[in-house]
Amino acid sequence: MKISWVSPLCRLIGVVCAGLLLTAFLVWIDPWVDRTATWTEVALNAAPTWAVFLVLVGALGRPSPALLASFAWISALFYLNSLKLDELGQPLLFTDLWLLGQVLKHLGFLSGYVNVPWVSSVLVLGVIGFWVLIKSEPRWLRGPARAASMMLGAVALWGVLGDKGEALYRDSILPNNAWSPAATIESRGWMASAVAAIHTDWVALPEANRGTISMLKKAWMANQTPDMAARTNTIQRPDVVVILSESFFEPRYLKNAKTCVLLPRWCELIGEGAAGEMTVPTFGGNTTRTEYELLTGVPYAALPQGIYPYTSVVLQPTASIVWWAKHLGYETTAVHPHDRYFWQRHRAFPLLGFDEFLAEDAFGGHRREGFWISDDDLTDKVMDVLDRDSDAPQWVFAISMENHGPWHASRPNIDQDTLASLPTIDGLEGTAEHAYRTYLYHQRNAVSALDRLWQHVQTRDRPTVVLFFGDHLPGLHETFEQAGFTEGWTPMTHPVPYLALAHPNPIEIDWQPSSSHQLGIWLMDGAGLPLPTDYGLVRDQWRGVDSNAPSSLDAIYPHLINLSPKPWLAERCERFELC
Repeated sequence: MKISWVSPLCRLIGVVCAGLLLTAFLVWIDPWVDRTATWTEVALNAAPTWAVFLVLVGALGRPSPALLASFAWISALFYLNSLKLDELGQPLLFTDLWLLGQVLKHLGFLSGYVNVPWVSSVLVLGVIGFWVLIKSEPRWLRGPARAASMMLGAVALWGVLGDKGEALYRDSILPNNAWSPAATIESRGWMASAVAAIHTDWVALPEANRGTISMLKKAWMANQTPDMAARTNTIQRPDVVVILSESFFEPRYLKNAKTCVLLPRWCELIGEGAAGEMTVPTFGGNTTRTEYELLTGVPYAALPQGIYPYTSVVLQPTASIVWWAKHLGYETTAVHPHDRYFWQRHRAFPLLGFDEFLAEDAFGGHRREGFWISDDDLTDKVMDVLDRDSDAPQWVFAISMENHGPWHASRPNIDQDTLASLPTIDGLEGTAEHAYRTYLYHQRNAVSALDRLWQHVQTRDRPTVVLFFGDHLPGLHETFEQAGFTEGWTPMTHPVPYLALAHPNPIEIDWQPSSSHQLGIWLMDGAGLPLPTDYGLVRDQWRGVDSNAPSSLDAIYPHLINLSPKPWLAERCERFELC
């Protein structure tokens, strides 16, 4: 029987059955929508997929290829979601759309995290299947029926994304919580949470209470004694170098790991400076979270979770320790041997106060260790900046690239004899051991480059402070699973180290940072640089000077998030006579 003879009712039933099959597939593929979900939860997750399916049915006139195309885009989303969960411990979020451009631009960089042969095979089979269905299945819908299907799908999609949809997704199940997207996804399912995130004004930042901030600043200033107000003739302005070392961590909380056997020179350097460990707001990636905390003094937890600071927060000149350094007369330079557009650093760094950004295109005849430009080359560039013919002190922020993952892959530009001779952690084998040896190979290179910079600093006439720290733990999933952590620690909670080396006088400071958002202000304090009132206030809160610290910090962080560096110009003149 020819399809054209089938009654409209039968065609409608066929389309509905295809939609129900699509819903079943969504329930199966979404780890957060299972058999315990209510019909309301299932419907909220299915609604946007049905809307797109109806548009595709109308566009193609055939339900089977439309169903296959729907399976394809849903599968792609959940595959990306699983990759992000595996590597970063975070679900795929609506805000990730902001990164689509750089994902497409750096497919080669990201392909190391993907099973390329498997994905390619599935893609080829999907295209062939789609073509076969298009050629073999007669059109179910023609003319007005196709237009009606497309119109119905478009209206449904508009309803989901419009004002009524906003009320429905906001009020159903549990309130959407932009500050905790993972919790929202677990309670709603991924698709419903993605729609709710679209409705959420996720770039809206916490508003500062000006009255409270004014009161806190006045109280803080009243407690400053005359000898605490630094003047021009007492301000020391050493050169400052800050090195964010990609994925650097001490394996001190891994079972059977002996840090000083694995990193002997690191243990020696610790004895020459001020060292400690701190928590960071990310694992396995998202370096800019730690960068943002360091540079601004704002904890990532004070922002709407899931956003990327350089795309959603740093949209205008933003108060930072870099701006304050500029106000104190420093020349400020950022150095990163990678694409300047990655994470939109090219736009964010000037807004954070950097005069210059030296990216991969500034490295000329560089060499690579593994996949990326070496830490030795990065150190050469840092020393070039330090030794510029300039009367102004230098403030340099260097972000390394050499020890970026993936580590399980076979890397070029590696001395295989050195790699094979490295110690390892007892109990590791197979891919887990190979990945850790590869990581340790580059980690030792990072320490060697730091040591070379430190030796150079000690030959200079200018006083210099070097701060070295890790941004997060590496995504060594199999390694961590085999090695195991001592009780109470996980890859998400394991701290990273920091080390401050100073010449000619060591850093002496009466407090230590416990988190990366405290590290930058601690550095400025330890380097003998005065702090503006805003940073002096938050510093004293961290030190526990104010017994009401938690409530005060709740007010201070929104203030810092929205703070412009312009008012600091007046404070520089009034408090420090630097006009």
